[in-house]
Amino acid sequence: MPVLEKSASAYFNHKGNNSQNMNKFRKHQDTAIPPTAKAIRVRNVQNPYIMRACEVEKHKETLYTIQSKLISFMKTDTYLKKKRDEENAKIGDTVFIQLNHQDGINLPSFICRGLITCIKKDGTYCILLVDHGTSIELTRDKLHIFPQDVVSDAYLTKTVGVFGVLPICMKKNGVVSNDSNATAVVVEKWTEEAIQFTKHLLSTSEIVHFDHLVTDESNGREYGEFYCTIDKTVILLSEALFINYHALYIEGDLLKLVETSTQLKEKWYILHVKFSRDRERRNNATCINGLNKSHTKFFLSEKILVQSSIDCDALSDITDLRYPNGIHEGWFESINSTRPRKLQSYIWPAINNGLNVVAIGSSQCGKTSGCVMAVCGQIAIRKKETRSATRPLALILCASSFEVISVQSLCQSFLRSFNNIRSVAAFNGKSDKSVAVGELFKKHKIIENREPRGDDRPILQIIISATNWTVQIKKFVHLAMYNPYICIASFIEAVVFKSICPKLYILKSTYKNEKILDLLKDDYTTLRTAIVCVNAKEAEELNNFLTFTKKTLLIHEKMKAFDIQALRESWISCVCGYYPVLICTDPVLSGLSFTNIQWLIHYSVLLKLRNEFNYRFSLLLDNMTQDATNCKISIIIDENNDVQFRSIIRILQRMKTVISPEMLDYVQRIAITLEKDKKDYALCDNVKSFGFCQDQNTCVFRHCILPEIDAPITNIQINDKVKLMVLYVHDTTHFSARIIEHIPHSDESKKITYSNVEYMQTTAKIQNYYGNIENRYDRNYSDEKFVDVRCIDSGIIHEYIDVRKLMHIPEELLNLPTHVVEIFLADVVPWDEEYMWNQYTNEQVHKWFAENFDGRSYIIGKICLHLGNTIWLDDLKIGTKLIGHPDLIGSSLKKELLLGNFAVWNNNHLSSLLKLCRNCGLTEINGHDISAAHK
Repeated sequence: MPVLEKSASAYFNHKGNNSQNMNKFRKHQDTAIPPTAKAIRVRNVQNPYIMRACEVEKHKETLYTIQSKLISFMKTDTYLKKKRDEENAKIGDTVFIQLNHQDGINLPSFICRGLITCIKKDGTYCILLVDHGTSIELTRDKLHIFPQDVVSDAYLTKTVGVFGVLPICMKKNGVVSNDSNATAVVVEKWTEEAIQFTKHLLSTSEIVHFDHLVTDESNGREYGEFYCTIDKTVILLSEALFINYHALYIEGDLLKLVETSTQLKEKWYILHVKFSRDRERRNNATCINGLNKSHTKFFLSEKILVQSSIDCDALSDITDLRYPNGIHEGWFESINSTRPRKLQSYIWPAINNGLNVVAIGSSQCGKTSGCVMAVCGQIAIRKKETRSATRPLALILCASSFEVISVQSLCQSFLRSFNNIRSVAAFNGKSDKSVAVGELFKKHKIIENREPRGDDRPILQIIISATNWTVQIKKFVHLAMYNPYICIASFIEAVVFKSICPKLYILKSTYKNEKILDLLKDDYTTLRTAIVCVNAKEAEELNNFLTFTKKTLLIHEKMKAFDIQALRESWISCVCGYYPVLICTDPVLSGLSFTNIQWLIHYSVLLKLRNEFNYRFSLLLDNMTQDATNCKISIIIDENNDVQFRSIIRILQRMKTVISPEMLDYVQRIAITLEKDKKDYALCDNVKSFGFCQDQNTCVFRHCILPEIDAPITNIQINDKVKLMVLYVHDTTHFSARIIEHIPHSDESKKITYSNVEYMQTTAKIQNYYGNIENRYDRNYSDEKFVDVRCIDSGIIHEYIDVRKLMHIPEELLNLPTHVVEIFLADVVPWDEEYMWNQYTNEQVHKWFAENFDGRSYIIGKICLHLGNTIWLDDLKIGTKLIGHPDLIGSSLKKELLLGNFAVWNNNHLSSLLKLCRNCGLTEINGHDISAAHK
């Protein structure tokens, strides 16, 4: 912490023109301190509203008197005969303590009165020294309970606070600013800058006077004005906070609103407040700062990052949107909620005000439904105003055809009661291609004429909704969006957005404590540092290690609620230069609601849910909002974090953290090892369908080949042909089918027919076995409660089955020959190289079967690959039996999909699958050499 000179100018070094600010105060050197004001000494500052202070006059003499009374009491029989061990000390008890040099506490008296404010789980007592205004922690043996009537003197310290102001942040473009166009945002809590400013001002003053004006009867807290004398200059605390953009005076209409509102913390209010005071110097200060009028917002400090130069309200109820009734009816029927999601409450007012909006949030946060709702609401309003308009009023671009269909469904739900408004879904591969996206851009000049109108609103309003903040989005926002309103509801994405680069440390778990000690050094006291652990045991072990050399504050989920609350208050009141290290756990983070941490250290990341890891970054929110350069992030990875390692590395790469090639190789080796450990999981369907899995980081299924598991269950070889009866269509290229006939490519005359009788016998054996009720005992499932089950003999998938309904299957049934296999059509992929088939392509496959398949038909195809119970075919063709003639081979599914623009070639499909085989050491499949195939 820099050394502050004992001069008022020290308080304005970060506030623009120092001389101008100082001149405003030098005019008031003759300011008279009211006769009712008393000299005080401030002992503790939690914020400008809550400070502990004592009166200077006769403080030492009164302390001596109180000490004498306590000493006298200690000599009485009542005290000497009392067995302290039998007394139950509880919160609120009055105690006295005897201090010595070993306690490390330097006070003017060695016997002090105290009040028990908290009892920790380890038996430590938190004591407020009521005559000194400081708090200490002691064990039970150092406390002496005594009756309050022994010393009847009032406590020599009291809680005081500044009167007549509200805390504010001056913001422009999402950061604190004293620019003349900045917005004064009235916040729920005092900013850290305001708190530190108050502490520095009071501590540097030669003397401080307090003029008591009002008392809060509910808690006895006194409010008034503080007069700080520095270099013969008298500075009013309220005025200093006001001029330095930390506070706003409460008076006039604003005061009436605050006094009459009983739900201020639950609602939003938009006010235009004049910055003025009756005293002349208030008006002068207002004019100099150029803040004659400012847009002020009351709100709860919800955890979301908003960056914009334009201030918008936030909604707490859907009905406040005031769209046409039909839109609201559609919303209630589809979403069934009147309360907006957090992100929705911020983006709706901005969209309604015509602003360009960027909404970033995790899946299921409501960003898509929120954006579509706002677009449909605006269209309904404009259509009502311009009934003759025939051109498109809105164009919604999606990342995939699947999302196009989903968004159109939402539009239809919201617009169902508007007969004159039509929504059209257009994408490559849809049979009804009456609209092409590129043509819309060209015809209606979507990208042109983007200059703002006279009211600072763009002619073309652009709304972006995404899960991640990416380089591409950043570039598009910079080039195409005028004055964007950016809302980020994901804390990890907020870190990426603010370009904060974490530091990564990889080491064995036995060395983690030493690493923490090395990182903290001695400057930790000047930064609000939080170390987050996954559980109480881990946090306690770390705390026990650090407590010998560092001052710590431990909070975890096994503590009692009132202890956690007391520790929370203790952390809030900590002073810069004396900060302890906060050690806490994930389960208590949401209850603590800390958002002003400067240095976040991840002690471990062994988390089952990514949301827990994401929430940790909310601790940095205040500093990300104001000045991200104040933020530091350290992440420690050990040998127990293998599961999370790959996803964390990907996040760090997006945060621009430099990852060495050696580290990337190590990550890849870990990923392969983890995949090989998934022996109980099936090979991922995405890998089977396309050769890769877009969601591999979060997908629970296996993404590598295991020879001992994926060895073919039949002797069917690559290049052989099979005849099939399709039993179930999973999607456009994925089927379950029963093998009718196997035709070896080496000699087609040696075809093998799969007996229908054997298939029926297998079914009968299973039915007979489970027909005996004694055979229906449960299999023991310890981890999962509900599972999806694919029937081996039909291919049908049953979703969300209670594991208690699953029964054990004996080896003799498990080893029965199966005639049903999984079939994948090879070398095709959805249009635009998407990785999910949509409902229209799936419908086309059903239509193809319906039009071409009858009782005499079968499916025939050539084997491209055979692994486990899965076969990849080069094509699915319709074969029809003819009496007295060779079978007729007719329609091709692959041609149907390609020529109908439902799919395109995927030349990497089989080559990717064969590469996975070779990576695991598999060089031949049923005698077929794959070592050089498709390289």
